[in-house]
Amino acid sequence: MAEALNVDLSEEIAGQISAKHLFSANVAVLKTSDEIQKNLLDIVA
Repeated sequence: MAEALNVDLSEEIAGQISAKHLFSANVAVLKTSDEIQKNLLDIVA
């Protein structure tokens, strides 16, 4: 006998898409921060 799933797949997929976009945004922030830090080090050096 199969048990009923308590998971709404459309909500799960929407959550995964949202998480993917948030991750991509965070990666962009880290790349920008890295570039700024490198530029500051070039100015100081």
